[in-house]
Amino acid sequence: MNGGLRALSRYECLSLLGAVTGGRLAVLAGDVPAMRPAEHLTNLGDLVVRLDRLDAAAFRSRPARVLYAAGDQACAKPWAVMVTGHATLIDDPQESELFGALLSPVGTAAPLIRVRPAHIRGVRVVPPRHRSTRPPGRTSGSPLPDAATGRG
Repeated sequence: MNGGLRALSRYECLSLLGAVTGGRLAVLAGDVPAMRPAEHLTNLGDLVVRLDRLDAAAFRSRPARVLYAAGDQACAKPWAVMVTGHATLIDDPQESELFGALLSPVGTAAPLIRVRPAHIRGVRVVPPRHRSTRPPGRTSGSPLPDAATGRG
């Protein structure tokens, strides 16, 4: 392979999401999605996302369709993961306290949502392999032929 993108399995996607805490949350309501920076953690295959600056009212009455995207472009093999699914507000005080403590504090008790992934897709950049500069059929130990005699 000369480089490109490699599709990631669901397991790889969730593992990579578990290794970072930041991403982007888009609430899919109407024609224009509302996208905001967010922080998350993974929990038993679900994502728990803090609604920092996002109105929790969208999640109070019924599950909302969301897209969550995260990635790491600075590592040796950059990757990106996108999750779509339905999100519900976490209204259990014990769960909110536990997950809130695991996410970095933002000063106030921000609402949290649980995203149940319907689809998870991810890709990783595969770096190109170095090509040999040797002529075909030659090994590293064989001498090049002499230009005058044609012998090696």
